[in-house]
Amino acid sequence: MRFAAAALLCGLASGAMAQELLVTPRVVIYPRTVIRGDMVEMREIVIRRIGAAPPAELSEVVGKAARLTLVPGQPIPRDAVGEPQIVQIGSSVALRFRAAGVEIAAAGVALQAAAAGERVRARNAATSVIVTGRLAADGTVHIEDQP
Repeated sequence: MRFAAAALLCGLASGAMAQELLVTPRVVIYPRTVIRGDMVEMREIVIRRIGAAPPAELSEVVGKAARLTLVPGQPIPRDAVGEPQIVQIGSSVALRFRAAGVEIAAAGVALQAAAAGERVRARNAATSVIVTGRLAADGTVHIEDQP
């Protein structure tokens, strides 16, 4: 315990740690929860830079979804938030395939949750064929060429 206290003091003295104004949760935020402005605040925190810099503006996290549990008073790691998922497992999706001037549309079922812009697997509801495509913001899966 004494060694940890000495290391902390040495770190502060050498400038390895700094006090910064960072975004922190006001309440516990659970995974897949979309972060609202009233759930976070700016707080001055002593941090030690290990990885990527944590978000320094509320706008960097508000409207995003938590990827893991965020604890009040702790800085939010940059990789702990991302775009909210707009399709859940088992959700109905529209499938679209376009090639050589022909467009095919079909109904499908998402086989995994995904956010806009991510690749997602889906099953064609009529044929049960599994396809992979890129999810659009409107929830449509644009099918990629299948090998």
